[in-house]
Amino acid sequence: FPSHDIMFKHFPEYVSPAKQYILDLSYRIVTRFAHGVIFISKDSERDFINTYGEPRAYTTIYNPVVLKGGSADIVRTVGPKDRPYVIANFHYYPHKNLPGLLRVFAYIQQRWPELQLVFTGNRTSEFDAALAECPARQHVSHLGYLPKEQVMAVVRDATFFMSMSQFEGFNMSAAEAALQGKPLVLSRLPVHEELFSDCAFFVDIVTG
Repeated sequence: FPSHDIMFKHFPEYVSPAKQYILDLSYRIVTRFAHGVIFISKDSERDFINTYGEPRAYTTIYNPVVLKGGSADIVRTVGPKDRPYVIANFHYYPHKNLPGLLRVFAYIQQRWPELQLVFTGNRTSEFDAALAECPARQHVSHLGYLPKEQVMAVVRDATFFMSMSQFEGFNMSAAEAALQGKPLVLSRLPVHEELFSDCAFFVDIVTG
């Protein structure tokens, strides 16, 4: 049985009661009856065991990361062309801590006036509300959904990658950026320190 994470235990306000019940029941059944469990990080493994106890058998296998695009011969057709930018390519979810990310970017941008912030993925009313409160909002752009090759090209040409998540089981977007040689600015989470200690600057979690 593959296990991603148990974020719903840490931030129940982000998950409906019905989904919490289903997830909790599923993991209790897994702990008791599964022949084995595969975790995607040591942090996820510890979190699961501390909450549900040890499964019958278990191991950690990191998520495979396959880079599709991003090579030098891919022509980037979107995003800033004449200014440095930071990339934040992920779908909006509350635990991604968008207000905190915008706050950190605004702090950096005050000291680096040319720097832009680029988002990809879904755009929600919550995103627009948080952006409206950001003093550096004129330096922020949202490219929406892009073909995978263009997402990787945008990552490839970024100055660095940023994520201020409150919780992660792995953080695939950060892993993709790291494999393209991008420096990372990440929230100080155990899993971030586990996976990216050699290529990241860690920031204590801030919110809006």
